[in-house]
Amino acid sequence: MRFYTQMRSFREIDRFYIILAAAVVIVGGLVVYGVRGIFETLNTANRIDEEVIGDADPRLNVGKLNEAHDAVFKRQLVPLDLKN
Repeated sequence: MRFYTQMRSFREIDRFYIILAAAVVIVGGLVVYGVRGIFETLNTANRIDEEVIGDADPRLNVGKLNEAHDAVFKRQLVPLDLKN
């Protein structure tokens, strides 16, 4: 009887480890699939068309840039009256 009980517990343990191994394999596959997708996206993002970059010069509207700078740094501040 004791041997039968031990064999039964071994079967249960073996079934547990089979299910655990299957779950680990499935989760590992999902991780590999996700990481592969991330690296493919990064690789695609790093591919730059040289013709587009070579011809494009940045154009700055200096008047608008100075106007925005003045609007931010030379504005009149309204003081708070906290005494009342």
